[in-house]
Amino acid sequence: MILEKSLVDLSGFGFIVIETIRLLLFSSIFLFAVWPFHSKLDAVNLNPQKLLLSKWTALEPREKEKHFLVTKVIDPEQPKHLIESVVMEAVLTRRSFTMRWEDLTDATKWMQGWQ
Repeated sequence: MILEKSLVDLSGFGFIVIETIRLLLFSSIFLFAVWPFHSKLDAVNLNPQKLLLSKWTALEPREKEKHFLVTKVIDPEQPKHLIESVVMEAVLTRRSFTMRWEDLTDATKWMQGWQ
């Protein structure tokens, strides 16, 4: 009886171990399948005070302009917000344009750093 009971307990333990391993494998496969897409859709956390001279990569380059630098930070007229917009300058052509600084948080269009 004692031997039979220990075998039942071990078989129950084995079932729990197998189920745990199966769940871990499934969850890791799911994480690896979703992870690359999830990271691209995450919003970029920015500190508006550190935007000046920061480097950015456009994910959809136009006219061979891919790498940009924040050359100027434009303060708002009302002191309600820290920054209103930024001036971006293309590294290759030196063309510059003004955009809202919040647009840099769109991870489908901009990536922080030069890649």
